[in-house]
Amino acid sequence: MEIPGGAAGVRRIGAYPSLNNPSSPGNIKPPQYRDQYWWSWRRCRHLVQVIKSRGIENGNEWHRLARIFQSVSVYKRAYIHRELSDVLSQASLDFLFEVRP
Repeated sequence: MEIPGGAAGVRRIGAYPSLNNPSSPGNIKPPQYRDQYWWSWRRCRHLVQVIKSRGIENGNEWHRLARIFQSVSVYKRAYIHRELSDVLSQASLDFLFEVRP
């Protein structure tokens, strides 16, 4: 009986030591650092338009947006806050931008 992926010369997923090394280049920087530069101005404008057109549909989206808004630069954060202040309530903005009383 043949085992899938068990052929000679074929390595299984996770068999490469570099994939499990916690100091590999993909694992060095925290996710917030990567998100800050991944969210360009174009992506931020598109995200604002999507929220304005369809809203935020479920709890997972609320938490994902909160993580995004807390990781972008100060200028992008101010832009997003200004654009969404007409669409969302103050309590919603406080949650998304982590304003605590």
